[in-house]
Amino acid sequence: VLCYNDAMATGVISALTDLGIRIPEDVSIVGFDDVLLAKYCMPKLTTVKYPIDIMARKATELALSLIAKDPDISRQHKMALGFGFLAIFFANQSLSAMAIPYFQMTLGLDPFKLSLVMAGPIIFAAFICQTVGQLSDRINNSKGSRRIILLLSGVISGLLFGAIWMVPTHWAANSILCYILMLNFLFCISLTFLTINVKSLAFEMSHDAQQRVKVMAF
Repeated sequence: VLCYNDAMATGVISALTDLGIRIPEDVSIVGFDDVLLAKYCMPKLTTVKYPIDIMARKATELALSLIAKDPDISRQHKMALGFGFLAIFFANQSLSAMAIPYFQMTLGLDPFKLSLVMAGPIIFAAFICQTVGQLSDRINNSKGSRRIILLLSGVISGLLFGAIWMVPTHWAANSILCYILMLNFLFCISLTFLTINVKSLAFEMSHDAQQRVKVMAF
């Protein structure tokens, strides 16, 4: 079984173990991300690690080289857009990465339930992407700018991201899971608005295909 991430993999291991299914004798489980939890769960989790430091360095080098060769779109605009993509990347990756050590290892939440709480809103956000894009285009056409959408979605996403970690620790486990689920739904919706409008802004910066590729390097 190849799982979306290590959190889901540990949840699957827990569920199968409760059913009396042996890991890895009966079923092999593979995770993705190679987080700290993979080294300490029993049995140890087979997981896939991707070299994020190398990827980030190569992406930065490519982006800077493209900026130096591009006379049409200003460095300021590209840097601003780059920070937008950086914020989106951080928001997408950090929530799942930080959820395991805090909610599972510190607060002791069930890993399988936590995986569902984290993955459910992401799946829901995938289904509403088209609707969010159409709504964003209507607002852009009426206001003549995506500034208001970017501002609101960015601020709301940041506030919700912080609020997710402020759950009262004295609550019961199910209450904490409901709290995380509710805020994660709102966070994923807001982040979908931010992601679609940042990417749309990148495409709108130039009508030239090569210029758009250089912008998207960020």
